[in-house]
Amino acid sequence: MGINSWQQDNQAGFCVEDSGDGIAQENLPKLFTPFLSSKNEGMGLGLYFCREIAKDLGGSIEYYPAPLGGAGFKITLPAQQDNENGSPI
Repeated sequence: MGINSWQQDNQAGFCVEDSGDGIAQENLPKLFTPFLSSKNEGMGLGLYFCREIAKDLGGSIEYYPAPLGGAGFKITLPAQQDNENGSPI
């Protein structure tokens, strides 16, 4: 399980990985579908809302299988620059 972040050119992002069972192959095509859940609890809206927020900010979110098992998600967003000294906000 881990979180890594980076900034490159006009983009900033982070990857989040867990060490669970991962996502079943048959669920991948509908992964960001609202109300889709493989759990007994919850509404199945978490990944849907994450994708919508990323899109609204001009970014993206994508799934990848985590190297040690589990699920990984890469979130990429536009990096905004501070007008005074050019440092990222």
